[in-house]
Amino acid sequence: MKIKWILLMSLIPLNCNTNHLPTYTQLGDLRILTLIATPPEALPGQTIALTPVLSDLNGQGRTLTYSVEACMDPGVSRGVQPQCQNPDSTNQLSGTTTLPAGTSQTYTGSIASLSITLPQSSIAFAAATPAMQYNGTNYLIFYTLSASAGNSSVRSFVRVTLSTKTPQNQNPILTSINRNDTPILSIFQTPEASTNFNITIPSSSFETYSILKNDGSLISQTETLSSTWFISDGSFNSDLTIGSDENSWTPPSPKPTSRGSVILVVTTDSRYGAAFQKIEMN
Repeated sequence: MKIKWILLMSLIPLNCNTNHLPTYTQLGDLRILTLIATPPEALPGQTIALTPVLSDLNGQGRTLTYSVEACMDPGVSRGVQPQCQNPDSTNQLSGTTTLPAGTSQTYTGSIASLSITLPQSSIAFAAATPAMQYNGTNYLIFYTLSASAGNSSVRSFVRVTLSTKTPQNQNPILTSINRNDTPILSIFQTPEASTNFNITIPSSSFETYSILKNDGSLISQTETLSSTWFISDGSFNSDLTIGSDENSWTPPSPKPTSRGSVILVVTTDSRYGAAFQKIEMN
């Protein structure tokens, strides 16, 4: 079985230049674009929602099979392979789903959320110092998506922070996707020439938070927000932007005649929060 690991955007080095990653941002085959945990930071024992955002442009609306497993982070940031040796039996889920077609038949978007119950303090904070409990430990949720046709499978994971901190991190908000600084609707006509896109993010999404040191003192930091631009057709000047920076898009020539085109933006903060917006072009 062919398996492609697709990590969340927070795992990709941020880069504001035109160093393209075409195999990553170009839509076509079955993809997991992001997994959104709501909230991305929570207390042990809390129930959260997991929302997959998918794309299967070439699948044309087929039924897919998913599975979920989760565990405390074994140490991915230290180089440990991202996998669960002993999955949490509470969150071993499976089922089927069909991607939303959209008006333009682009088969890209979010699907129904799943409920995930986080482990209790005795597991989440086992041997954790007060500073570690305040700053948070990570719970990994893995999502695998399979299609019988083509024998393909993709997998991704999201980190959820378990902490005693208040206030806790919230997902960023994308107010709109803008074309030449004007907000656009979810469906619009394909531009004939190159055009500039950017996103509107309210200032409240750039959250300020504290980190507790072992000596009891606090350090204040402010989140950085970055966006990955996924595209079915045409090309962007940059695959990654910071904040509300502009991104120039060149339309396809010729444009598809059997379907519309889709642009999907995933915005992540520096603490594993995520949000997305999608626009379709006829």
